[in-house]
Amino acid sequence: MANVRMYSEEFEYSRFITLDVDLGKYTTKAGACKALHKALGAFAEDLGADPNGVMLVRPEDNDLVAHNWIPGWGICWEDGPYEWAIGIDGASGPWGYVEPGYSFSLAFAD
Repeated sequence: MANVRMYSEEFEYSRFITLDVDLGKYTTKAGACKALHKALGAFAEDLGADPNGVMLVRPEDNDLVAHNWIPGWGICWEDGPYEWAIGIDGASGPWGYVEPGYSFSLAFAD
């Protein structure tokens, strides 16, 4: 199982955190994005943060949430660990890969 790892200088004991999600088993961006969103929500809760702060961005939501740098499926977590989106490793599969928009958002790309 290829887990997603996340790097941040804010983590006290380890600079890498492994999220329990295998994005390689998904064939669509939608499935992979929803799975990573769920894993990040659980991680937020483990940190004592509000899991509702991890926002799932669907293609039809882009105009509503003004996240123009996410052209389709994506995740935005503005109050997450510092530069969490830049430190994502292993987030790819048959559906494509993730690309950080800013340090707090990911777009799912081809």
